[in-house]
Amino acid sequence: MTGKHDITDDALNALFEEARADAPVPSPELLALVTQDAARVQAERDQRNRVIPQRSLISRLLDAIGGWSSLGGLVAAAATGVWIGFSNPTLISPSLGSEIETLESTSVDDTDFGSVFPADTLFFEEG
Repeated sequence: MTGKHDITDDALNALFEEARADAPVPSPELLALVTQDAARVQAERDQRNRVIPQRSLISRLLDAIGGWSSLGGLVAAAATGVWIGFSNPTLISPSLGSEIETLESTSVDDTDFGSVFPADTLFFEEG
């Protein structure tokens, strides 16, 4: 240590022992006030914890899927799926309808994949 007041470890330990011996003891009035306050706070917490509102099933389901915005997306996707499933392919797009009819009438062995995937556009390398 550097400074004006150099103190040894033994002197410091003696000061700590003296401080421990003179520890302040709270008065009985203070202990009674602390106990009353603790009982009051505990009663308030018990009263707050007793009243828990029950959430509805719909509210819990909405929270499970992510809220109203997620439900809107699910409804839109379901409506699109129902529309595609029940509609005639020729009503969706005339070219798509003819492609589906062509695919239904031909087998895989009869299909010329060279016209669909030209060899010059594929990137195959040997070795």
